[in-house]
Amino acid sequence: MNIDGKIIGDNEYSSVLTASSLKGTNIINNKGENLGELKDLMIDLLSGNIAYAVVSFGGFLGMGNKLFAMPWEAFVVDEMKEKLVANIDKEVLENAPGFDENNWPKKPTRDFISQVHSHYGYKPYWDRDRDHFTKGRQSNEADISTTRAYGKSGF
Repeated sequence: MNIDGKIIGDNEYSSVLTASSLKGTNIINNKGENLGELKDLMIDLLSGNIAYAVVSFGGFLGMGNKLFAMPWEAFVVDEMKEKLVANIDKEVLENAPGFDENNWPKKPTRDFISQVHSHYGYKPYWDRDRDHFTKGRQSNEADISTTRAYGKSGF
């Protein structure tokens, strides 16, 4: 992913940040529209993945804000501007299912997390992980077949 021509992962950008340093970060979209701020990150304790980000949006001076769950994959961290950039239209967020500050999902189920990811056009992390594993496995099987057919590893 790149921002202003810089590739995430080069020396100018960090690939690891503390969750607490991201909390409260302003969120904009590619059009520069304000989408709120990062309230928190929800971690899947079994897999270690970020299940979703909690975004605070709407209201006035922090009053009447609604919270929304968004897939972490929807964000890019722009360290130069100290913002999160989400590649979504403001209307998509406005029409997303949300919850209020005092009524967070108690035990988010996979169905809830799937719906969150689907609303924004992303696969849930467990499907991506499985796809990644399957692709890696298919690639390894092809390498093994090539090795068996030609008697060498190709290195």
